[in-house]
Order: sequence, then structure tokens, then C-alpha cells
Amino acid sequence: MAPWLLLATVLGAPGGMGEIGGPRLVPIGDQRSVPDGVVTDLAADPRGFLWIGTTQGLVRFDGYDFRRFVSDERDPGRGPGGNLVRALHVGRDGRLWIGFDRSVVSVLDPEEGRFASYRLGPLEDPRFAGASAMALADDGRGRILVALRGAGIGIVEERPEGPRVRVIRLARAAEPPAPEDLAHAVAAGPEGTVWIGADAGLLTLDGEDRLALAWTARDEGKPDPVYSLLWSGARLWAGTLNGRLLYREGGRVVVVEEPSPETAGLRDTIYRLLALPEAGELWVARATGLELRALADGRLLRRIRPEPDARPDCAPRICGRSPATAPA
Repeated sequence: MAPWLLLATVLGAPGGMGEIGGPRLVPIGDQRSVPDGVVTDLAADPRGFLWIGTTQGLVRFDGYDFRRFVSDERDPGRGPGGNLVRALHVGRDGRLWIGFDRSVVSVLDPEEGRFASYRLGPLEDPRFAGASAMALADDGRGRILVALRGAGIGIVEERPEGPRVRVIRLARAAEPPAPEDLAHAVAAGPEGTVWIGADAGLLTLDGEDRLALAWTARDEGKPDPVYSLLWSGARLWAGTLNGRLLYREGGRVVVVEEPSPETAGLRDTIYRLLALPEAGELWVARATGLELRALADGRLLRRIRPEPDARPDCAPRICGRSPATAPA
């Protein structure tokens, strides 16, 4: 079985991604399959379901049909804790975690088909009322990490006596301070360190909640925010707002690509990263399209740009599975 990759620009919308001689991209669904046709994130679970984040709820695709889940105030367990989905993550136990605006995360139990939702801070606090859960990660120790844009890093611990929820502010990071607690990405390293993509750059959070700045780059005197993170083996890949692609391995940071002169004045933001180790592939979802790179060194192999009639705001979202983890 070959590795597979799913990408979405605006699902079912006219146009899309194209390249002569490139990968064959097959549309899934049409404009009626996803509300507004806007895909905010994608995730594939061990049972073979494709989960689609939208601006009007969570959508599940089982290979044949699309089903939408929306919040239900009368019975909160029937639906997620919000409708504007910001991030999706499948935990190590196979459960689906969903991030929303207003500092809310939900988790779906696939066996019971019920949702549990957690608010990471009081709405009376403007930080939490305006914060969005932009990324989620599982640290392998029973904790879900949440990148809260505007509030910091949220930590959800599910315990027999009840969940424990707390938020760590990034503004107290070592020199320079992280502006306004703007966290964009989060990843848990194999050694237990939490890695955070923030406005200040790449931060680390250790087991004693101590923050440190691990890497930063500056453009015109301002830090280049880290927008995406991905662990692949012993290597941490990162993508930035201004289009830098880099990795950290063995304490060394290698910048694979600096901002392109072709996009001078424009931000070619790297929104998502996906590794397919068996194929030796690194897929990079940028504001300007999709890139296929060599996983070994980040070398560019192919670039796929939107077709001329694609919507201008269709930055791709990607997810995928390799043969070792593909559903039967």
C-alpha cells in the first residue's frame, strides 16, 4: 500500500491545485459537502475516517458520505463545544481533539460517539475570550497541549477525579518576551520537552514549566513567528510566517530555505507540515501552494501552485497516512 496524502484548499470550489506531470489530485465531495466550502483543518483517525474542520461545524467523511456535527446547547455531549473549528488532532489513544475560538477544546470518544468540552479560561478575562486554539498535541503522558493564540499554552489533563486545566503564559519567556502570548503551534518532543511556535520564534517548555527561547530570526527588526511544527524521528521541522523552513536536530538548527525574493512584500506562510517517512517525503503547505521536499534534507522536489481560477484565500491544509499506520 502506498502512502497517501489529502489536501484541501476550498473543498468542492471551482479551480484548485494543478501541475502538468505532477501528482494527480482527485476532488472529494462538492460545494454541498462542506458548509461554505471552507476547510480549516484535516485529520485522519485509525478507523479510516477523515475529519474536516469548517467554519460551521465538524464534518466526518467515511469514504461515502459526509456527516456534520454542530454544538448542541440542550445536550452538550451530542456535539462539539463550538462550530468554528480551528485545529484537529488525533491523540495516541485514537480520540479526536478539536480546537475552537474562545479558548474551547473538545474531545470525541469514538466508541460512545459523545463529546466532552473544556474551556481553558474564564470568558470574563479578555485574553481567553479572544483566544483561539490553533494547534493541539499529545505529549504521551496523558496531557493534551493547546496552542492558544492570545493566551499562551493550555494543558488539559484528564484524571479519574476530574480534568485539570491550566494555561502557561508565554509573555514571561526569557529574552525577548513573547508578544501578547501569541502561540501558533505546539509539539511534544521525544525527550519530554514541549516545543512552541510563537511570535517570538521557537520556544521550549520543560517539565518545571520553565520557558526558553530556542531559535529566532528577524526581518526588518521584528521576529519571524513560527507557525507550524512537526516531529519526524529525532528531527523537529518548523515553518514560519515569512516562509522560512528549518529543522532542529541534535541541538543544531538548519535553515533549509529563507524567504523567497519571488514573494518580496508577500508572506509565503508555512501553515502545515506533513512527513511520510516510508516514502522519504516532506509535504509543505504554504500560502502560495504545496511543496514536495526530500525528508532527508528538505531539498525541493516539486512545487504545486493554485490554478488561476482558484480562490485567492485557498492556502492548503494537509493530512496523510503512511503504510505502517494506514487503516485496514
